[in-house]
Amino acid sequence: MGIARNIARLVPNGSGLLPNANIEAVAASKLTGQVPDANAPSGSILQVITSQYTTPLSVGSTSFVDSGVSASITPSSSSSRIIILFQGQASTASTGTILLNLVRGSTTIAQPSSGGSPSSFNVYTQSNNFNWPTNFNWVDSPSTTSSTTYKLQWRLDYSGTGYLGRHVTNVEYNTPYSLTLMEISG
Repeated sequence: MGIARNIARLVPNGSGLLPNANIEAVAASKLTGQVPDANAPSGSILQVITSQYTTPLSVGSTSFVDSGVSASITPSSSSSRIIILFQGQASTASTGTILLNLVRGSTTIAQPSSGGSPSSFNVYTQSNNFNWPTNFNWVDSPSTTSSTTYKLQWRLDYSGTGYLGRHVTNVEYNTPYSLTLMEISG
């Protein structure tokens, strides 16, 4: 009830407007800019970077190669974490597997293993001529405030061709894909 009384004093006659006379003077310098990242609670989203693509890609290599999908972010604190989200669709020209590898700069941070438990976000198995969702998320702690580039590498486990953002036989099924980076305060 005390709060309601105080609000009633600030907003006379129930107008919903706060008269200038009831506002304490605030230095203009305090009304500009943004809340410093250091003051954001742990787990706050500090920035979001998205790279979107519409051009289909193909791979024919059985060794990991750059896919051309990448995004860069400059963390505001060395204690920040980066959430990496990929969303797209992939297909293969014959039955086989497309393997994805996530790289920070030149360092592999998530890669499929050839046996046992994978250390990665995704091993993609596909039947001939189908277009399937290929999505992953990963959390990284780069421990830097320098610009950091994340990129997607890929390869096949067979001799043939794999596609990202393209149906093998029907171009009407081509789809956009994206890589998103979110900085989370530590």
